[in-house]
Amino acid sequence: MKIPSPRLTSLLKQKILPVYLVTGDEHLLVEEACEQICHAAKLSQITERQRFQTDKNFDWQQILDAANSFSLFDDNCVLEVSLTSSKLSDNAKDIIIAYCERPPENKILILKSDKIDARTLNSKWCKAIEKTGCIVQCWPIASREMPAWIRDRLKQQGLSATSEAVQFIAEQVEGNLLAAKQEIEKLKLLYDNKALQLDDVVQAMSDNARYDMFKLVDCALSGDTKRTLRIIQSLKAENAEPILILWAFSREIRILIAIKKLQEQGERMDFVFQKFGVWEKRKAFVSAALKRLSNQALLKLLNQSAQIDRMIKGVASGNVWDNLIDVGLQLSTAKTLLYCN
Repeated sequence: MKIPSPRLTSLLKQKILPVYLVTGDEHLLVEEACEQICHAAKLSQITERQRFQTDKNFDWQQILDAANSFSLFDDNCVLEVSLTSSKLSDNAKDIIIAYCERPPENKILILKSDKIDARTLNSKWCKAIEKTGCIVQCWPIASREMPAWIRDRLKQQGLSATSEAVQFIAEQVEGNLLAAKQEIEKLKLLYDNKALQLDDVVQAMSDNARYDMFKLVDCALSGDTKRTLRIIQSLKAENAEPILILWAFSREIRILIAIKKLQEQGERMDFVFQKFGVWEKRKAFVSAALKRLSNQALLKLLNQSAQIDRMIKGVASGNVWDNLIDVGLQLSTAKTLLYCN
């Protein structure tokens, strides 16, 4: 079967399937969907969890070996595989198909990936997953849906808020789900079980550090090179997590690539901006970047982002912060700079 991520909760209450493919551009939603599956597995006494990170040299036989392994203590296990690309080798496809044809009773396989295109979803290996298990598609939250999403997240944390307070949060995070999640967690710490007013939220969100990583992208898109560099250096000095900065850059690069594709197809820009949740005050930044950055430059930046991800995970060599600086400066200038590989 194939479902949107909001339906996953009700599905897991009914049954746990042997195979899941969780896909989407929203990293937060993908990760949360995987955590939902693992939580449901724990309730069914499947407590062990093995994680695999694929690359071009990954030995897919490991998955079958792990699926068929036996333990003296506990055979139950979740096998979680992070796909760095949906373009799999023939061997990988064959192993996934073989797994789906005979899934072990005591194992759950979770494959997680960035958004998979329609052509790949119609491939044999995806169809095998759809037949035996479930494909969970994590769609982006549209700008008009953001207040409702925030209100629901507040409720999960035992908080409520006025419409004005919810709208203020939505405007400040500008569609960034991770930023919204972090702000809500901070509100929970500050105002546990309180009905939030606009003043409460304004006060809490104004206490952010001077250089906020979620403002960094707008500086880069607008072409403000000096401030982009200053923000990254400040975040480094504050021991910010590089993976969050990389996530913010990668998300925006993917959006720019998708917008350019729709532009080439002749779509109206007001429709395109609405589709990708580009808020009114960000339209000028995004438009400037679209004019400045070519498709080739954006694809190169996406490849460099993937390389930085491997550096962070320790499977590739290189200076993470130097490369993050390079990505930020390339976004703001469209030029190849010092640290680019």
